[in-house]
Amino acid sequence: MYSSSTLRFVSLTLMVIIGLIVLLPICALVFGSFWSDSPVAKGGTLTLANWVRALSMSIPATIPVLFLNSLFFAFLVATTSVALGVFMAYLVERTDMPCGRLFEQLAILPRAFPVIIAALAWMMLLSPKIGVLN
Repeated sequence: MYSSSTLRFVSLTLMVIIGLIVLLPICALVFGSFWSDSPVAKGGTLTLANWVRALSMSIPATIPVLFLNSLFFAFLVATTSVALGVFMAYLVERTDMPCGRLFEQLAILPRAFPVIIAALAWMMLLSPKIGVLN
């Protein structure tokens, strides 16, 4: 077994590495927003022009509609997910449903696969030209 000082060192090292992986791109984005040219290009100066241009743009009329559509969709998805989850949990725990253990194990599946994999799978299934279902 490892000593607590070794585990502390390893965990601190991993936290620093993960912190750098997360913070460096964020810092580059913030710095790039204040730079007149591409941050990797030679030249350029510090400026607020990018922020002035971004904050002075008028909001297109479609943005509020799209925002409300997104909120409505999120509400429907959350409500449906909770209702379906409560119903399935009740069936698995309170009844003698066949394959109950299978549904218990399938419940953790969304946490096991990143969302991007699921999106790619749906794209491959439903693609108009090469999709299995189309």
